[in-house]
Amino acid sequence: MEALMNVSYQALSDENSETFLIKKAINGDAESFTELMKIYKTYLYKIAFSYVKDEQKALDILQECVYRALLNIEKLKTPKFFKTWITKILINVRCVRHSCW
Repeated sequence: MEALMNVSYQALSDENSETFLIKKAINGDAESFTELMKIYKTYLYKIAFSYVKDEQKALDILQECVYRALLNIEKLKTPKFFKTWITKILINVRCVRHSCW
């Protein structure tokens, strides 16, 4: 029972930490943005690779996605939608670089 309570608390703590990082990144904290990219890089890479089936192209898409997210992070109004927001950027980069159709 104690282990279950610790897991639940840890999940809540991690979620709050991530929200805190997102808010700091929106306010211009580069270190927080870097930490967010460490959290999301594997997730984003897997999506990019699933579209292009090429490691180098997936890495190029990921790099462009991170660059665009960094330039536009202040436009993110609701921190809880960060994952959706950055995923949409990745998909848009993929569509620009490689035909979506």
